[in-house]
Amino acid sequence: MSFKDKWKGFVLGAASATVLMSASAVFADNPMVKPITATYNQIKLFVNGQPVVPKDSDGQIVEPFIYEGTTYLPIRAIAQALSQQVKWDGEKNSIYIDSLEDEVIPTLALTDQQVMELIAQSARVYEVASGGPVKGNSVCNYESVHIPGDELSRSYSCGFNTIAEVKKYLGEVFTPDYVDTFIKEHGLTEVNGKLALQAADGGTIYDWDKARIKEKAVIGSTAEVDFEVPVREGIEMPSGESKTSTQKVAFEYVKGQGWRMPKMR
Repeated sequence: MSFKDKWKGFVLGAASATVLMSASAVFADNPMVKPITATYNQIKLFVNGQPVVPKDSDGQIVEPFIYEGTTYLPIRAIAQALSQQVKWDGEKNSIYIDSLEDEVIPTLALTDQQVMELIAQSARVYEVASGGPVKGNSVCNYESVHIPGDELSRSYSCGFNTIAEVKKYLGEVFTPDYVDTFIKEHGLTEVNGKLALQAADGGTIYDWDKARIKEKAVIGSTAEVDFEVPVREGIEMPSGESKTSTQKVAFEYVKGQGWRMPKMR
């Protein structure tokens, strides 16, 4: 079965979810309005193993829900994640999903310098996850904090006081979707004018300052770069005499912002 055939089948199964795309427009001229009771259970969405945060055309998060045993998904987010384009025809009350295969997407320039700068700045994730400090702030006082209903141990970050500050700091390196996912997964919470977050665990330490680009492939607004990077320590330490590891890192062009990383290296 071809990808197109699979996609057609998927659209038939998800067609009822199109109400999430533009509910007010659909019902404006349709008298058949039926109130429903939907269940929201923080359903997570993954496409090809990558987390997807569903959003509408205005950038607002649209949460999937369950109604009478059927899970409804926002069709715009699903289509975009599968490289499809969605168009709404208000006059005909119709939704059109078309492949982007025939659309010419110009390949954007991504220099080695841009790649290495983003790689170097991606360490900001560790700065935030460990509770600080950030550059220019050499003193950091850690405190324990109890959050009602949450038994996880947390520590204050001395580098940030608000979630908005973290979004701005990480948004200079990562895509908006990844930043939102990071904040949710690490449980960032504002408490008494300070920022608290879940205590982070250690992992493999790579020496990205000495990383070398082996291969770079740029197609349209996405890119993949293979690196050869030394490994200092950790569970992924290579065996034998070789102390280097080959790592593949993805990059994505965000309109109005530039090249960003859609996930941590």
